[in-house]
Amino acid sequence: AHQDTAPAGCRVYVGGMGETTTPADVRRYFRGFGEILHVWVARAPPGIALVTFSDPMAAEAACRALNGGYLNGRRVRVEPSQARRSDGGGG
Repeated sequence: AHQDTAPAGCRVYVGGMGETTTPADVRRYFRGFGEILHVWVARAPPGIALVTFSDPMAAEAACRALNGGYLNGRRVRVEPSQARRSDGGGG
């Protein structure tokens, strides 16, 4: 089970990335907004990442500033990861 202790509001979802984008690229993209605790990049399907900040204010600022920006030449979606998605799963 993937468990981490990030406070609510600290995790950011990134979508629309290129397949070759690495966690280091993602870290660089989000640099300057605050301390990054963890970066996870999906491989199947590729193009998705989750970034965990130490501070919810940093996560919020990153979403505002970087949503719709370009990461490795691809326009990416950056949004709070706890945006209600109807996946039917309980916490």
